Amino acid sequence: MAEIIFKTENVIKQYRKFDVSTFRYETYDALNDFNMEIHKGDIYGFVGKNGAGKTTLIRLLAGLVQQTDGTVELFSESVSDKLYLQRYRINGFIEKPALNSALTAQDNLKICCLQRGLEYTNCINEVLEESGLSQFDIKNVKVRNFSLGMKQRLGIAMALLGKPELLFLDEPLNGLDPEGIRDFRKLIKKLHQEYGTTILISSHQLRELTQVATCYGFIHKGKMLEQISAEDLKRKIDSEDLEEYFISLINKKQ
Repeated sequence: MAEIIFKTENVIKQYRKFDVSTFRYETYDALNDFNMEIHKGDIYGFVGKNGAGKTTLIRLLAGLVQQTDGTVELFSESVSDKLYLQRYRINGFIEKPALNSALTAQDNLKICCLQRGLEYTNCINEVLEESGLSQFDIKNVKVRNFSLGMKQRLGIAMALLGKPELLFLDEPLNGLDPEGIRDFRKLIKKLHQEYGTTILISSHQLRELTQVATCYGFIHKGKMLEQISAEDLKRKIDSEDLEEYFISLINKKQ
């Protein structure tokens, strides 16, 4: 069994929101007794409806929020100050890349390098090539003039800086045209095969997930319904029926 890179045990994450009908703050669980394991070398397809808790989980991974209860473990560390240090070994983006639209792609990447303490002389050209942005004439173009797909490619390039051991991508296919989706699929396979990168991908494009994922986690209303390897899943269903399989899991829990 491969090393566990990221793990949650009985995690609860609660938020408060104002209910206009009762004029009171109500507490709700974004994650409820949530258990998850990502092993070294996984391409983990994270599947769930909008509001299921996918982004909350990735925020926990990235250290942007803290759990209300339960344990979060990253590279075998669960103590908060040690978790902070382990997060230098991961990178990615959540919901959409954080871009400065007044700067060029190269300048955005330079800022990320400075933030992470990286020497950017060679790595910027490398990630521009890997993300597919180098095929466009963008040297003096401000990001505000990029298409949605080009912005998404830049976000992927930023996430690749420093060659993270664990890469997390929240809806990375948004805005990509068919060529961009094809390039993304090739990139994920390259990172996995050549560098052994562990990758967490949250996406609604389930057919594309089946092209790259080695395992899956199905989340619904803050609970993990099932974690399963791609091989075991193929024994149960046709790969094109991933959505139907997910719906069947939901129905079983109701």
